[in-house]
Amino acid sequence: MKRSLIASSLLCLGLLAPISSDAATITINYNDGVNEGFNDPTLGAARKAAFEYAAAIWANRLSGSINIVIDAEMNPLGGTPSSALLGFAGPDSTFANFSGAPVTNTWYVVALANQLGTPADRNGASAEISAQFNSDVDNGVVLGAVDWYYGLDENAGTDVSFVRTCLHEFGHGLGFLGFVTTDVNGDNPDGTYSTFPGAYDRFIELNDGTDLTSMATGTRLAALTGDDLYWNGTNVTTSVGSRPRMYAPGTWEPGSSYSHFREATPVLGVEELMEPVLNGDSIVLTHTDNAFADMGWTILGPTALPTMTFDAGNPSTINEGSGAQTFTVTTSASNSQPMSAVIQVNPDGTDTAVQGVDYTISSTTVSIPSGTSTTFTITAPIDADPAGETLTIRLTRIVGAEFATSPTIQRTITIGSASVADWQMLQ
Repeated sequence: MKRSLIASSLLCLGLLAPISSDAATITINYNDGVNEGFNDPTLGAARKAAFEYAAAIWANRLSGSINIVIDAEMNPLGGTPSSALLGFAGPDSTFANFSGAPVTNTWYVVALANQLGTPADRNGASAEISAQFNSDVDNGVVLGAVDWYYGLDENAGTDVSFVRTCLHEFGHGLGFLGFVTTDVNGDNPDGTYSTFPGAYDRFIELNDGTDLTSMATGTRLAALTGDDLYWNGTNVTTSVGSRPRMYAPGTWEPGSSYSHFREATPVLGVEELMEPVLNGDSIVLTHTDNAFADMGWTILGPTALPTMTFDAGNPSTINEGSGAQTFTVTTSASNSQPMSAVIQVNPDGTDTAVQGVDYTISSTTVSIPSGTSTTFTITAPIDADPAGETLTIRLTRIVGAEFATSPTIQRTITIGSASVADWQMLQ
């Protein structure tokens, strides 16, 4: 949600190039220290891959010519075996009454203001979004046996999907949040705005049509806990056919109340991304996309990408000492957009071969233009292990896919033993 973070020294930079010329570009500043958070030697690479996957989904849904910078950290935020703050994200700054603003006297988060007009801008001094997530979730104490799930295939099981959490929090940083001010600790609202309401507030109303921004302070304060708030924007109501209800429980919930769609019973196991609780159901962004369009974003929608397949001629067995074996991945020619994918090894933790000991792989990511192919290699050195060890490689699309339907392809390979001649040479 909307908070300011103090960034530490910049250690790593990630740039997510758009797959469409109209799509936004997101740059990520990983601001953690050495060997911690996103730079953790064991979990750092998986954390970054999941974080960038979520950011890429947003980048390719939004039209934007001004780079969106995210300051990212993973820190020990604590918690108990049964509850914890997973993380939060929010805009670094807001602007009003700039050239190109759709509505006067209205705050726009900096990422949107940059796309709409020419505000004072950040002058290179800060990011558009600050995001922080709880590394303690992985420590075996916070949330007990529940950990972060860093996979890109939404098979989190009883763990918490890091991708899903990031995707949701980025939505807040990009503008899905209310601007009613709260007390110094953020625990309770006071019913007022800091000079102006936000673009988000302009679309919140009571069931009887009373606009939240036009209410007297006391009336507005009561409305925030009256379970009677609705989104009334043209794009949403046209798409949905009615006004979706907003989350306004009888007791104010810091960070959740009125900055989410109201939790609803999932339809056929599907729920909206910007609800306050994300369960194990598939996620859609229909309401979210249209709410962003109401606020001023140009929505490109989910990007249709080509399929990807392992070529039939790829080896199923690699003999030790046989050198680098080539694997080819091909995409369909369904459109002109490239696909990027992460190569995951031992994705289910069931491999008997150990990466770096029994085999090495030439790359962890691939980029494949539509209708063409790319290659990577796997090499099995000679060792004394018995033949028949297996390794699994899984390719997961990481750029531009609709979140709930990101496809994967997988292949299991057996490592054969070296020939007798090879072993005699080593003796």
